[in-house]
Amino acid sequence: MTPSVQLKVLIVDDEPDVGFLFGKILRKRNLTTRFVQNLKEAQESIEAEKPAVIFLDNNLPDGQGIDIIPRLKADYPETRIIVVTANDTPGDEYKAIQKGADGFLGKPLTIDSINRSLGHIGE
Repeated sequence: MTPSVQLKVLIVDDEPDVGFLFGKILRKRNLTTRFVQNLKEAQESIEAEKPAVIFLDNNLPDGQGIDIIPRLKADYPETRIIVVTANDTPGDEYKAIQKGADGFLGKPLTIDSINRSLGHIGE
């Protein structure tokens, strides 16, 4: 019998409470989570762990999350990238999708919105 492998999810946000919320919700779905607070840490974690899903805040201390999406999608095409931002206008969502994001979540986050963005991953 082959042991089951937990899918990895990376949460990139400069707000620790967002990381805590995501971690709590995602662990209930049997997903392994890692929380980082900037783009530099995110890049290191992505290279080392190759997560199945990345929740990527747009406004980070060392840059805009949306700006790294094209490179991430080129290097890791199977990874789902879901942009998380307080600026959740239709224009911002369109821009994220055009850059290659697979989903878009506006803050404040809810348990339902996080679960919907994952679909059946981890169930």
